[in-house]
Amino acid sequence: MKYIDRTRIGMELFFSQLSELTNSDNSQTPEECVEMLQQNSYSVQTETCRRIQGALRRLISARYALKDRIPARIQMVASSQFTPTPDRLLPVFRWVQDLREENEQARIRWLYALQDTGSRLGDETGAFLRAFSEVTAQRVSLLPDAQGVTLSIPDSLWGQVSLRFSGMPKNELPESALFGYLFWIEADYTDSGYEFRLLLDTEFSDTLYQERLLQSRNWQEITLHCTEAKLHVQFCNYAARIDSYGFGGTDAALLGLCELLRKQTLLGTYPLSGPENHLTGVAQLLALLDLIPNALIPRSTRSPIDRLMENRYQITQTADILEQIDGNLGGALAELLRTALDAYENENFTQCHKLLDRFRRTFQNARQSGADIALAHSLMNILREGTADYHDAYPFENQYRDAQRRITDAAEPLLRKQQFSGTFPNYVRLRGHTAEYITFLTDGVPTASDDGFIHLHYSLAVARCRISPRFSEAKSSLPPYDQLNASAFNHMREHNARFALIYHPNQDGIRLSFSYRFLEQEQDDALRIQAAAQTVQGVQIVLCALDHRPLPHGYRPHARGQLHAVHAFSNLFNRTLPFGSPAAAAFLLFFYSRFSGHFRMLSAFGAALAAGLLVMLGITCIRYLRLRRTIWNR
Repeated sequence: MKYIDRTRIGMELFFSQLSELTNSDNSQTPEECVEMLQQNSYSVQTETCRRIQGALRRLISARYALKDRIPARIQMVASSQFTPTPDRLLPVFRWVQDLREENEQARIRWLYALQDTGSRLGDETGAFLRAFSEVTAQRVSLLPDAQGVTLSIPDSLWGQVSLRFSGMPKNELPESALFGYLFWIEADYTDSGYEFRLLLDTEFSDTLYQERLLQSRNWQEITLHCTEAKLHVQFCNYAARIDSYGFGGTDAALLGLCELLRKQTLLGTYPLSGPENHLTGVAQLLALLDLIPNALIPRSTRSPIDRLMENRYQITQTADILEQIDGNLGGALAELLRTALDAYENENFTQCHKLLDRFRRTFQNARQSGADIALAHSLMNILREGTADYHDAYPFENQYRDAQRRITDAAEPLLRKQQFSGTFPNYVRLRGHTAEYITFLTDGVPTASDDGFIHLHYSLAVARCRISPRFSEAKSSLPPYDQLNASAFNHMREHNARFALIYHPNQDGIRLSFSYRFLEQEQDDALRIQAAAQTVQGVQIVLCALDHRPLPHGYRPHARGQLHAVHAFSNLFNRTLPFGSPAAAAFLLFFYSRFSGHFRMLSAFGAALAAGLLVMLGITCIRYLRLRRTIWNR
């Protein structure tokens, strides 16, 4: 590579995770690091010096074979038989500082060349190069053909993206396809066209990021000379795709924001619509607070906390979005965010982190009470507006549509007969002050088997929610009941709403399974009949459970659900205290009226206490046995 040195980057990350004194965020000089170390106790000094010396020994060992990259003076510290003193580590601190400065200078030259090349390639391609350069270890495929080479990125819910290099000399075309993780891409504009240099890790392993950079095996450095590089993007309506999977409530909103982050991280902000741009700050904030699974988001080479909090306009816009949402939760979160921004600008970073932590806990507590449903519903509506005009294409699209058609044909007649309304995958029925939901839920990831089949699995989710005016007021203006689905109540831990997952791959019950042969859209007749029978049986089980009727023969009781911690016998017993006190008082009054002549205070109170405990025990047993027979998980 011309600008980026993989080993040098790896050593900087190696020392950054070793100690605060060698961390890349440490702004102190090497002399100040030595002085700070000397101010500690002797045991702390010895432990820190021994740890740094051990790290140097690992670098020059045969495991990494980096002896030629480490100065001789540093090697002397590593090979010494004695633990070095803090002043002897001064050359080490200087060397680590030099590593950071060299990497930063190389990064500036690298980004400048990328921006210059990207501006010549056009707005969309240039935005992709600048955004993609911030992503580390992104899985790619390098596919050559007679006309050029295509750099392809795995499909996501938001769409498909590839970069096409054309006008290449025939003798420079790769002989075969390459697959791996792209760590860097460099670009330069030359007199003959463009030069791209790609560093590809072809070893698919679970090795840590900084550990992999220090290893030398299975790295491919590819240089491409071309006259044209063009970006090809096919967008998907990922908001509609999430709806078709059956996800609702906060789970759907977080998944949509996660896909928005993936799209923005790989393509930049240029191809985003207006509503998507508005939600970028919300998505980055929730990802920063670990409310969105970070494993699903491409890693960036820069710290997100600085980029997020330093952008006052984006933080203010995010707070405005939260404040405009109906309900008390959005206003409370917006107030915390604005206070955290003021603390950050006043350099009160400790207070800022405390406020952001409080923001996270407030959001998590809202999920337990159901106060987050209105917020999630509003965020998903914004996403639907921003993705409504995009092309709806996705791998296995025909299989998904076929499974949807089979479920609809088999399930809707039964559901319509029971007064359910709605369309696949969400159905709802209103009975009195209770709304009952049935949702066909899938994880959206087909599984391939060794026998040449693709399997799509659906679970059946069911929920029951009280929609009385008192409940709606307490829940901060819930959306209309017919705009929700069963999975919206998944994390709700209150008695006003209950949720259960009937079929699930991890449970021992039956699941809806649709099997297809590779590259074929049609099913065998036997598989079609089996899928229809499974669908009918699943709907019958749900309807029986909602109507408190006997379940079909052969259904395993232990697969209906599971008891959570709130259903432990001791917790149920504690919740019967309101029944024990009146029972004890009634028994005491009865004892006094019948045996007033032989009334003794101590024995009477003892008998009343025993009667109250006996009533509580009976009620607890009845509740416990009932919960063991119900499908509800709360």
